[in-house]
Amino acid sequence: MDISAIISDEIKDNFKTTAIVIPPPYNENMELEEKFSIVYRELQRKTRVKNRILALMNAFYLGKLLDEISERSILSRYQNRVTSHFLRLSRNTFEIFKDFQNKLEKLQR
Repeated sequence: MDISAIISDEIKDNFKTTAIVIPPPYNENMELEEKFSIVYRELQRKTRVKNRILALMNAFYLGKLLDEISERSILSRYQNRVTSHFLRLSRNTFEIFKDFQNKLEKLQR
């Protein structure tokens, strides 16, 4: 066994024990409108009080909600409700962490 395999195994084991899962601020069975309102409002609040961790979490979930909307007219309607700053922030945050979330979900199975 080479050293890269040992390091990779150690990182995977450490990742399993140190990952913190922050659930979304909404229930999955809520309507899209309600989910969107909750996440956007929380993103604004956490940004205003300078809680960076929770602001990033809410930005991620807002980006995830927007990414899951497949119909362009509905997506456009929701994008128009968000300031350009928060729209860019949420999309970029989601793009950065979406692979991390997928890996975490696979490890939890």
